[in-house]
Amino acid sequence: MNKIRFFNINIFLLLIALSGELMANTLKELYNGQMPVNDQSTSSRNKAIKVLFEQTLIKVSGKSNIADYPEMKSTIKSALSYASEFSFNNVKGVTYLDVQFSESLIDQLLRNNGITLWDVRRPTAMLWLVYEDDKGQRQLINSQLKDELFVTAKKIANDRGIPLLLPLWDLDDQLEVSITDLWGQFESKVANANARYVSDYMILAKVSSQGFGQQVSWNIYKMSSVVDAFGQTLSEIKIAGNDETETVEEAVYEIINQSTDYFVSQYSVDTSKEVGELFITLNNIDSLQTYVDVVKYLKSIKAVDQLTMVNNKGQEYQFKVKLIGNKQSMIDAISLGNKMIKLTNYDPDLILFQWRG
Repeated sequence: MNKIRFFNINIFLLLIALSGELMANTLKELYNGQMPVNDQSTSSRNKAIKVLFEQTLIKVSGKSNIADYPEMKSTIKSALSYASEFSFNNVKGVTYLDVQFSESLIDQLLRNNGITLWDVRRPTAMLWLVYEDDKGQRQLINSQLKDELFVTAKKIANDRGIPLLLPLWDLDDQLEVSITDLWGQFESKVANANARYVSDYMILAKVSSQGFGQQVSWNIYKMSSVVDAFGQTLSEIKIAGNDETETVEEAVYEIINQSTDYFVSQYSVDTSKEVGELFITLNNIDSLQTYVDVVKYLKSIKAVDQLTMVNNKGQEYQFKVKLIGNKQSMIDAISLGNKMIKLTNYDPDLILFQWRG
């Protein structure tokens, strides 16, 4: 009994010490921005901060059109009030403005206006995009070539805040899958090649010349670590799309943006919904440090408004989570983190996890 009391007292003290430091470094990339400026004047600074603030709102909310929201237009004009720090840096003769925005102020702004919040834990997406060039030859966008289309794809993904992977297209890839397989959209063969990249999703796309434009089609697959009896990696199609564009560059834009919209719909927190509650149990909290790690991790999830430990028996701890948005958003956010594994059990009221750390 004395050991249990000592354990709980130490938990309390450690949580106080950690309360202001949760995930600050992890979230930094979403809440900062950089862009070149003509000079270090106040007017140049304020103009750039507005642009970077809008870009940050897009990444954090998942809404590419957030500047069109009436409630956001006036807020973007006062972007400077959301900046926690900024600095000018000179790189090879070019002046850049670096801005760090306040995570808490931006999150509260989106919550107050009922706009989605997209957690820092985001699905990785592997893009296999084959297209016809000007000579009618089929080409694959890949990270070995790093041409203009590669740069375009990476920039679009960065603007939307999605971790996008592109194939190396080295000998290992080419032994698994061919350009013909990619053009034919043979999902099982591409999935086997995709397995080495360990992505959450696979986007299989092709762009074919049609008259003066481009015919675009793509499928998004949810990947699994499970293989079937023939040694093939399993995947499940989640959504398909098609479009027509004038150029291949525009096709890349549409594929990545519409794929990102899908991920936002699956994983973002709908702040316009009523707050609910969720009880989750972990069955292997075997030390004070593990407890602190679990609490720190759960509190870092955007869907969590408040966290309370309500029950403890041995290594089994139950937490009550006051939620923003729906329960599934919380479960999906946990599944992306790979720190907690959901366990199968026969009690429908028990949501059971195991901590992996």
